[in-house]
Order: sequence, then C-alpha cells, then structure tokens
Amino acid sequence: MQDYKLKLLNALAMLCVVCSPAFGAAPVAEVVWVNQVSVEGKAELQNQILYSRFSDDSWSTPGVAVYQSEKALVTPFIATQRDGSKLLLWSEARGASGFALMTMTGTMVDDKLHWSSVDRFTDMRAYNLGAIAVVDVQGRTWVIWVSEGQEDSDIFASVREEGEWSTAQMVNSENDVPDLNPMAVIDPEGELNITWSSFSYDQNNYVELSQRFKPEVSSSEALLKLKNKLVTHVDQAASEVPVPEFLPINSQLIRLHMPSNSLQQFANISRRFDGQLR
Repeated sequence: MQDYKLKLLNALAMLCVVCSPAFGAAPVAEVVWVNQVSVEGKAELQNQILYSRFSDDSWSTPGVAVYQSEKALVTPFIATQRDGSKLLLWSEARGASGFALMTMTGTMVDDKLHWSSVDRFTDMRAYNLGAIAVVDVQGRTWVIWVSEGQEDSDIFASVREEGEWSTAQMVNSENDVPDLNPMAVIDPEGELNITWSSFSYDQNNYVELSQRFKPEVSSSEALLKLKNKLVTHVDQAASEVPVPEFLPINSQLIRLHMPSNSLQQFANISRRFDGQLR
C-alpha cells in the first residue's frame, strides 16, 4: 500500500504546477542545472532540474526541484520572454531511442514562480539537444537546437508569434557534416545572429558558421526605433556575476541567463575545481 501511495504522489508531482519559494527583487541572473538524488522507495537515481536566481548581491537557495524524472535530463536552459514569463527547456531521454526536447513555462505570482505542466516541444529526430532561446527586438521568442538522426545533425529554429510556435526551419544549409553547438545574440543592428560549429573536410576540423535574421518591420522608421532602444540599453556583463558555489563542478555545461539583457541574453559557464567560472 505504501509503495502504491509513493508512486501516486510521484505521478501527481509530475502533473501539478510546481511553485518555487518566494523571491524579492528582480533577478540580475538565473541558472538551471541537473542534479541527481536518491529517493526513498526508488531503485534508480532521480534526475532533477533546479533553479536559482541572483539578486540583492546573493544567489537564492535552490528549493524544490522544478522538474524530476527517472529518465536522463540534459542541457537545461532558461529564458525570459517578452511578457516576463520564464521559458524552461531541456532534453529528456526516451528509452533507447534518443532525446525529446521538453518545455515548461514559469510565471511570477505574489513573488513566487509558478511552473506549468510539461509540454513536448519536439521529437522530430532521434536526438534533440542543446536548446537555447533568445528574444529578438520585436519581442518574439526563438528556440534553437540540434536535431540529430542516423545520418544528419542539423541546427533548427522555431519562433513564437501570437502565442504559436512556427514550423521548425533548418538554419544551416543542406550538407553531410555534423552541425553542433548553436549560440545566439542580438547584434546592435537588431539582427538575430545564430552561430554554430560545422565540420569542414577541407580543414579536417570544426569551423564557426553563422546565419542572420533581420527584424520583420514595415518601415525604416520602425526599424530605427528598435535600434534606438538597443543603443540606450546597457547589458549586464556575465563576468560581474559571482560564481554560484552550489553548482556541480566540471560535470555539465550551464548557461547563465541575464533577463534584463537585450543583446547577449546568456553565457556558457561551468565551475572548475578551484571554484572559478570558465
């Protein structure tokens, strides 16, 4: 009977909205990462996605797991959308057949972050990994990730407009080489610049490629207004945010999200054995 209750409680925990502890000031930076814990009554280790935010010169204590599963969880990512809601992305194992890209949305209510139920963003190929998200100058959220099949490994992107996600579009050109590790920034001209690593047979190594997406505006005056907003905005430097001491050491890539930034909205970090970022 006890085992049945434990299973039922675990199932409900996955379906119900998760509520993080109360927070104060708006965050300067945020991180999400994967942690493994043992749970009474469970033979397998549980994989958790934890969340913390930096404000008032300190990092919040990681509270209740935002999400938990017996399945492998990798490359979690958090972004802030135009309406202030949080978009959480991660890749979750689906047996021996690869990884699906999953998502949750977080909204702040009475200084508490409430997380929605889980949605499957895509499982278009066997492995969907390394997702990132940025908001362009028009307030549209872009999700960019690697989708890998038996022969292809390509960069895909989807953009959210009026509450709907567009059909995934391939960012790199058709080729027969691996395309990996997408990054994205908004440049001072207001363009979304996506970069990634692509293997070059000529150089026998990976090279950086890029693709730019211009704002879709009706006039040059509208574009100028968007650019002026970028000129007057000052981004938070990732180097000015102290190292979160609770992060795992050398075990995973973690993205530091800076919600007030318009250009560089995240930075790749990891924690070395000496406690420093790299």
